[in-house]
Amino acid sequence: MHLSAPRYISNMPHEIWLEIFEYFAPTPRQLPMPRDPQSPLVREGVAWTSPNPNTLYVLSQVCSLFNNLAMQVARRQLVVGPHYDIHFWVNALAKDGKGHLVKRIEVHNVHSGLLHGLMRFLPNATDMYLRHTNASITNNPLTTGTGVVQTNFQSLTDLTLSGLSAFATFQVLRNLSTVARALERLWLFHLMRGDANLSTAGGRYTLPHLEWLIVGAPGGRWQPGRADDAMRAILTAVPAMFDLPRIKRFDNLDVLGYQEPFFSRFGQQLEVIAITSEDLDLDTNADFPAHCPNLKTVVIVLIHRHLRMAMLQLPASVERIVIRIPEFLPWQAEEHGVALLRQALCNIAHRRPPALDTVAISGITPWGRSSGWLCRSTARLLHQGVRVLT
Repeated sequence: MHLSAPRYISNMPHEIWLEIFEYFAPTPRQLPMPRDPQSPLVREGVAWTSPNPNTLYVLSQVCSLFNNLAMQVARRQLVVGPHYDIHFWVNALAKDGKGHLVKRIEVHNVHSGLLHGLMRFLPNATDMYLRHTNASITNNPLTTGTGVVQTNFQSLTDLTLSGLSAFATFQVLRNLSTVARALERLWLFHLMRGDANLSTAGGRYTLPHLEWLIVGAPGGRWQPGRADDAMRAILTAVPAMFDLPRIKRFDNLDVLGYQEPFFSRFGQQLEVIAITSEDLDLDTNADFPAHCPNLKTVVIVLIHRHLRMAMLQLPASVERIVIRIPEFLPWQAEEHGVALLRQALCNIAHRRPPALDTVAISGITPWGRSSGWLCRSTARLLHQGVRVLT
């Protein structure tokens, strides 16, 4: 293909240019998924990476190479809805190998086994977001004439489920455990009301590479139709039916209390947990020292109530506490978040784990960092030899 571009541009690998284009053409909703379980970040809302079409258009005018790259970036995301059948998507993706460009697939309100047929044309898709679907979306995979299972999800590393019932969620996880062997991060954004009585009879399932499980989101308890019982049912069924040999982090960002079945089964493996300040049941029911003896990092998301740190027992192995003030919570003014932060720092200083060497503060603005109260609140921690990072 002839490329009317300077040699130093055309000689650069295309993958590098693709990453540059996505960097320069984001939308305000862009929020990359953290890859490292040790990251101080938490998922605060479903924000899908979607390039800005106007910016892409401007970049595409530079030369024919940039035009080709802009088209590839635009096709990295695929949104599937109920308005077209499998034949439409097969024809669209099979043409000129367009399906090979797709990295992220977003599926809305599709109630059939369409996904397995679709994934045959998306061999490089790594991120999937299933919203308001049902259990049949990932029915048992198709087989070839020799009975060999077609592993259409082998590249999938990130999965987000939103608006499913507990039964549908459990079925999706069971189905994907046989084909999505590379899955590393699973986010159950919120579950809908429905049958929360899950049967744990039958064989066991394995997600061999899953490192990070996230349930809920800060402020997500105001989602219409969400159900706490459904999420609790999932967190009870997963330890009974699933093996997670590489699980390292669990983010309990919903108001679910202390999930003893999950922590008693996987707590020995956990190195990072995230909790919210509005989950008051953690004050009296949590037993992190017994269930999570190898815990290294605790992330606390301050919302609109204060988690009584003076009563929360943390393992002696904890080396880092991250305090996160989430953004874009409409009921929370910055002064309110700063007041919660001040109280949390006082409580940590009053009862700090013996191995604690770092307290990181995430989400505070320059105004908050320059306040005199922050210096006073951190003075005791600094005197105890704890680093405070803002």
